[in-house]
Amino acid sequence: MLQHVYTSFLVALVIGDAQADQPAQLPRSNRDFAIHQFWGEASNALQPYVSVSAYTEDWGIEIGFLAQTNFPHHTWLNTTNRFGSKLQLWLTNEVEVPSKDAAVLAAFHVPPQTTVSNILRSVRYSVRGMQWLSGEAHRLSATADFGLRSAFNLPLTNDMVLQITPLIYRVDTNLSARLVEFAPIKMRLMANGNVQEIRNKE
Repeated sequence: MLQHVYTSFLVALVIGDAQADQPAQLPRSNRDFAIHQFWGEASNALQPYVSVSAYTEDWGIEIGFLAQTNFPHHTWLNTTNRFGSKLQLWLTNEVEVPSKDAAVLAAFHVPPQTTVSNILRSVRYSVRGMQWLSGEAHRLSATADFGLRSAFNLPLTNDMVLQITPLIYRVDTNLSARLVEFAPIKMRLMANGNVQEIRNKE
């Protein structure tokens, strides 16, 4: 989160300098400020997206959803897992990189069926309202924001393949919550800061 705020602040400085006809003199690498966005397959009038930001020594990942239609406010509820998805990482030789992070591993065992009260009980009262997606059509709602290095604890300086499977709960009228797993979004992360989406062959 702080990385995104910091990047937005620097971008604002660059724009401000340009508008003032003053050259911006901000040190950066050729990886900084490169932002890539990928869209997953829509389901239940909700479409997942992944934004990838290339930093000098890390990849910033944001996961969220686009509401394709209006829906009641208490319809979609975020998981309490801080990654909001199943994460898998491979080297380019197809060797999978295991994660030792408890939250990464826990995402593969999120309860398929639970209740709203069970989900919100583990969230601080002051931020419970942020667990719900906006019911406004065509509005983006971010559900997770993290550095990839925090998930896998390794230098991210080589080409790798990342797969993100977004997760979210759909709430029924009886306040039970059913886990919805969206189709994976897969991409190649390159050491030079470029990102290439990998689509499954039909």
